[in-house]
Amino acid sequence: MEQKGGASNDANPRTGWSTQQPEQQNCQPAGTEQQQEQQRIKQEFADMTDQREQQPQPQQQQQQQQQSHQQQQQQQQQQQQQTKGNEEPRTNLIINYLPQSMTEKDLYSLFVTIGPVESCRVMKDYKTGYSYGFGFVNYAKAEDAATAISTLNGLQVQNKRLKVSFARPSGEEIKETNLYVTNLPRNITESQIDDIFSKYGNIVQKNILKDKLTGLPRGVAFVRFDKREEAQEAIARLHGTIPQGGTEPLSVKIAEEHGKQKAAYYAGWQAGYNQSRDTAVSKSMYGED
Repeated sequence: MEQKGGASNDANPRTGWSTQQPEQQNCQPAGTEQQQEQQRIKQEFADMTDQREQQPQPQQQQQQQQQSHQQQQQQQQQQQQQTKGNEEPRTNLIINYLPQSMTEKDLYSLFVTIGPVESCRVMKDYKTGYSYGFGFVNYAKAEDAATAISTLNGLQVQNKRLKVSFARPSGEEIKETNLYVTNLPRNITESQIDDIFSKYGNIVQKNILKDKLTGLPRGVAFVRFDKREEAQEAIARLHGTIPQGGTEPLSVKIAEEHGKQKAAYYAGWQAGYNQSRDTAVSKSMYGED
């Protein structure tokens, strides 16, 4: 007879087993853990890549600095070219207070002792040949022009003391700076001209016109200022005034305007003369009274 105990022992699940509860094990398959690990590694790599992109590498920094330096150099070169384009070379000189007898050959011989001269000119009336008492010398090199100023400015030549300075770059700037003055005292001197006109600006050049036969002053002079505003101020202050030693009010005008008025006057006079002559001839031919 079979023992129930044996049967009961086989049927009892607790027989021969440990009463300790088994530890809970991860029920996920091994492949899933590997995928998670790979994702974690990818994320870390992505984070590192982002940081590298945000922070430039030393080589990239060096390239950026080089590019920035090149851009700065290009900008500086452009600025220098613009500045050179706006500024004319300082080689052209204006020489004031030239003696009346001084020719262009004389002027050239004096200034070529400093360095090579490209051009030389004494300003004269193109009809009469009368020297206006100033001229221009253009050097080949700017340093020679500067040396000429320091060496020859103030040099005594005959009865004149030369004034040597850089010429103004634009011809427009010297327009309306030359004054034509009449009704001056007949015995006026250049120093007296300075006393009258230098109150209103820098006098660049002055000429007292003299009678060709007697050599005495005619009471007429040209006075050139450095700036147009100075000439206008002299006109406003002196025109119509009687200078010391004078008997008539001064007439002070822009020389260019005086030249135009004079030309218009002679043109009108010539036209009137021709008309009156033609009328007289016509009356003579046709027997009119």
